[in-house]
Amino acid sequence: LVKLLLIVPYDETNGKHDLVGLVLEKADYVNVYVAAFPLPTRPTIYDANIQDEAKAPVRARMEAEHQARINDYCLYVAAERDVQRFVLAVIEDTWVCELKHSTTFYTQVRGISLLAHLQSICSGLHALDALALQNEMKGFHVTAEGIPEYINALEDSQKRSARAGQPITEITLVMIASNAMLTTGQFPRANDDWEELRALERTWAKWKALSRDVDKKVKIKLKAAGGSDQPGAANAVMYEPLVETPAVDAAAFEGYFENLAAVAVNEKAVLEQLVAANATLNTTNAELSATVARLSKENQNLQCECTAARKKTPAAAAVPGRPRPIGHGK
Repeated sequence: LVKLLLIVPYDETNGKHDLVGLVLEKADYVNVYVAAFPLPTRPTIYDANIQDEAKAPVRARMEAEHQARINDYCLYVAAERDVQRFVLAVIEDTWVCELKHSTTFYTQVRGISLLAHLQSICSGLHALDALALQNEMKGFHVTAEGIPEYINALEDSQKRSARAGQPITEITLVMIASNAMLTTGQFPRANDDWEELRALERTWAKWKALSRDVDKKVKIKLKAAGGSDQPGAANAVMYEPLVETPAVDAAAFEGYFENLAAVAVNEKAVLEQLVAANATLNTTNAELSATVARLSKENQNLQCECTAARKKTPAAAAVPGRPRPIGHGK
């Protein structure tokens, strides 16, 4: 949600606020933007402060400022509504039904109120989960595309653990990362440089700087070897030009949330279909087993009846040593 909200151009007049104020807690927002996020009020169609005798430049400036307030308010309403819709689409009603009103349902409940409610009832990361997370971090180097991605994965896990009250220290990050590099032996020269450092110099910031530097040099070599038959040529780094992010209007912004909500709902529907299909298969297997058992029992009964009938029917007389002609059974 934060990533989506950050790309929306908001506060056209002053440029001091962003729509992330709709999902961030007040303290977190103030820590970045200094002031609390102001909830805008609905502006009028026309700015009544514009005097009839106002000169053209003054009128144009005031009309532009008023139009900017209208644009901001439209984006705010769209974001507020879609944040709420997104949360309701991906969260089971069981966890938020306490906030549902008997008449207005969730229409008067803000998205940030839903998030705060979920936060209050969430048990958070247990100490066992934090330990399991650290074990997972030891294998991040296997799936990471490169050093920058590996560093980001480690720091994201550190932040996640800190939010749950189970902090992971930078010393732990250093131990996990340096051990991973020594185990793979991917950058022997960098590993040697790291081992030559004094204990006090082996910080997380130093490890990141050293690793990023060697990663950059390796990528340059791979790029230079791109298209050749040298080892590693298949992994040559291709750099593409930066593309400017287009402006986002209220309609496009609303579409982003609809797409995210649709994906979440679709995944939930697919899971429900799989569960239903599995239940149907279990029922079908049970019916087939019962049918097989019944047919086996009926077959056994028929065999018993045939055996009893053969015992009751006397054998036809025959002359010893002389075969009975065909058609003279009587």
